[in-house]
Amino acid sequence: MSKLDWFWRWFIVTKIYTKGWGNPVDMKRIMLLRKRLGNREALSKILPRDYPVYIDKETRSSDFRLLEGHFLSPVNDHCPGIMPKDVEVARFEMVLPNEWKSDLRPMCVHMGGTGDHGFGRRRRMFAKPLLKAHGIASLILENPYYGCRKPKQQLRSSLHHVTDLFVMGAGLIMESNILFNWLDRQGYGPLGATGVSMGGHMASLGACSWHKPISLIPCLAGSTAAGVFTHGVLSTAIPWKILEKQYQDVDLFREEIMGLIESPEPYWNSKVSMYQRGKDFFHKLKDDCLEGAGPNSQENQPDLLVHSAHTHRDIIGADLASDSFYKPSITCDTSHISGQSASEDHVISKPQENGSSQGWVNSIVKSIPRYLNLYKGKNDNSEAMRKQLELDCKHFMKGVMDECTHLDNFSRPLDPELIKIVIAKDDEYIPHSGYMKLEHIWPGSQVRYISGGHIMGYLGNRKIFTEAIAESFEIHSQKYFNKKVRQSSS
Repeated sequence: MSKLDWFWRWFIVTKIYTKGWGNPVDMKRIMLLRKRLGNREALSKILPRDYPVYIDKETRSSDFRLLEGHFLSPVNDHCPGIMPKDVEVARFEMVLPNEWKSDLRPMCVHMGGTGDHGFGRRRRMFAKPLLKAHGIASLILENPYYGCRKPKQQLRSSLHHVTDLFVMGAGLIMESNILFNWLDRQGYGPLGATGVSMGGHMASLGACSWHKPISLIPCLAGSTAAGVFTHGVLSTAIPWKILEKQYQDVDLFREEIMGLIESPEPYWNSKVSMYQRGKDFFHKLKDDCLEGAGPNSQENQPDLLVHSAHTHRDIIGADLASDSFYKPSITCDTSHISGQSASEDHVISKPQENGSSQGWVNSIVKSIPRYLNLYKGKNDNSEAMRKQLELDCKHFMKGVMDECTHLDNFSRPLDPELIKIVIAKDDEYIPHSGYMKLEHIWPGSQVRYISGGHIMGYLGNRKIFTEAIAESFEIHSQKYFNKKVRQSSS
């Protein structure tokens, strides 16, 4: 365990997702778009390879040339209005040598990690050292919602909604592919993608979607963002009460979006919300009671509650249909119940011999709103259900994060030998235990472990990152760019 990771998060007090999940309709739309982007062939059909890219400025120094450019992100073409106007223009910076030292022009695209606004940090820490030591040029892409693409109302890196992260991911997949195609047309190669932390994950998403072999070097990244936001360090930056309230109030999250989630992880063995099952059960119970209140109702009416619970096991599940779940739940007007106390070991007792079964049913129906209120969070004593809501909300977070970020939901890079993965052994920001490993998703890739946690790994291992990039580019050059290979392919 890295105590520095937790201390660093404690020191930085900003929150994320402060306005909740985002519009549920937008979440559904971006998830459907993700399913198209996850397939390399489908993406190539919707994204023109001659998409326009513009160079705005060029400056020279004694060490390198600096180009600045832009293009319009295509996200809104395929999911209209999902990306804010402030975010639409993608901007990038290129760090090039004044003179190339060979006939190859290797180019690495750098994605930004959490909090990496602008181009300066990646230029100083990675682009210039790569160019100086290995002759590899760099293109630095500004993340959506960061730097010059940050919405005016957003504070620093604090995304307002969970859906903002998914829009960012969709944007970077499409934008990186536009840049790969443009660089390829301009004669650059071999091409690669890298990044640290979230940047490494975004680089992976982009590289998975390109139609040619590409070097990929994800550093301090994982296979999914699910653990990052549910039990990693960043989970403490989320206002969970806001997300729980929205999750319980908006049926679309549980009834439709849950069904769209695809996750390869074994913990996602059910697309059903236990919280939703409870609501469905009590609504169905109310309907059954009302149906049983007709003029032809029989004397065994008091058994309706237990019978209904067992009848609708398919709605509530075996656990919820058990006696241990519903036995202590019912308390109602006892004027229609024989002398037994509500605390006795019975769900309900039969009405008096000369009592009205209609009255018994009415008392049950009157009590139903109290149990429905439990599912709306209005019952202060419903600690068990609040706990269930908390668990369901985090399970839902895992699900939507897996759907939109899990690398097993995307096409595999064409040549896994070009993938060099760098992982911190004690990373508390990117939990690895309990999640699929990158080398299992991409058989043939290579993993290099470094000691320490996320923060120390980032601060103390930049040389290891650049060496991994150089190694991948060297293999890439030998396999696909040596003169014999190029002559045979032409």
